[in-house]
Amino acid sequence: MAQRLDPNTQIEVPPEAIIYAKILKYGSLIGIGTMLVTFLIYILGVLPAYVPPAQIPQLWHLTAYDFLHHIHLKSGWDWVHFLGYGDMLNYVGIIFLAGLTIIGYLAIIPFLFSSGARAVGIIAIFEVLILLLAASGFLHAGH
Repeated sequence: MAQRLDPNTQIEVPPEAIIYAKILKYGSLIGIGTMLVTFLIYILGVLPAYVPPAQIPQLWHLTAYDFLHHIHLKSGWDWVHFLGYGDMLNYVGIIFLAGLTIIGYLAIIPFLFSSGARAVGIIAIFEVLILLLAASGFLHAGH
């Protein structure tokens, strides 16, 4: 049976954990806010849509690969060239949220090394490098 903690028990939290948690907390709020604003821009028609909303139901049956081919868009970061379209602008908030882990790790790496957690600091550096490589578009899967 699990043991319950006394609510008055003080738990020491390392500063890097607090920094990382704050980055995730405030970054998530910024990312979700960005998604809300860009969705409103799209849904209210402030910017034109790259794929007209009326055409989307006819494309639902397509695979992601076929969908991109049908709308003449390349996979990866090609959407960046189309940020003038409301539906493509929606990716900004999503990409920001996806990058929060990288931002958080970069912020805590100096604390890891200064606190003597050198091995964890090295792992965090490798984690950042792997995430950047994965996000770069150099790695391809599927078609």
